[in-house]
Amino acid sequence: ANALPSRAAHSLTVEAVCPESVVFGQEYRYEIVVRNGSPTAVGGVRVEDEVPAGAKYVGSDPPAEMAGDKLA
Repeated sequence: ANALPSRAAHSLTVEAVCPESVVFGQEYRYEIVVRNGSPTAVGGVRVEDEVPAGAKYVGSDPPAEMAGDKLA
């Protein structure tokens, strides 16, 4: 019998880094940090986050897509 191919276990963590409070009308920095804790590369990962009411997406690196009130 042939053995099944092994599957690598991935350990992804997602962390949001942002100020505790913001001033209405002023820009602020909001980071989403994705880390891979395994030695194996991971592909096809998509992260989405809701943009709070009243907030406006200005830009990001890499560029994100805006879909309704979600950023991907």
